[in-house]
Amino acid sequence: QGPEKDTVVASAGFADPIHRRLVVNYAWQPGVDYDLLFPQGIFRDIYGQVNDSSKTHFIPKPKEDYGMLRISMNLKNIKHPLILQLLTEKDAVVKQIVLNGSQKVDFGALYPGKFRLKAIYDRNSNGRWDTGVYTKHIQPERTAYYPKVLEVRANWELEEEWNL
Repeated sequence: QGPEKDTVVASAGFADPIHRRLVVNYAWQPGVDYDLLFPQGIFRDIYGQVNDSSKTHFIPKPKEDYGMLRISMNLKNIKHPLILQLLTEKDAVVKQIVLNGSQKVDFGALYPGKFRLKAIYDRNSNGRWDTGVYTKHIQPERTAYYPKVLEVRANWELEEEWNL
């Protein structure tokens, strides 16, 4: 960090149940140069292999470079959880939230771009979309898409409402 080369130990934790997305918690300052170091052996895969040391350099952008997206979810008569996914234009999942009733969802700071929303009626409450089982006559879990493409702009806040 910076020309003085301060060393800081930040807290970190996995943001998903299969430990593929690590979140490093620290008060990053916009415009400051940082080097993030992961020492050798800090991660272990399912085969017992450990990582080599890894270092990455980055400079956080100011918050004005990001946009905000908030959705008021109005859910009527849902019997099971609803998985709400924020998708890129290429259908990559940016964020996923499980809802058990009506609420406002704040997706936080997002890079400017076009996004879509997908709702999955999670009939078996396992936190993911299931295809169904043909031989057992089980249909795939129902999905729905928000009818509009959402354009998030830098330094803008976008608020929408979705009634399901």
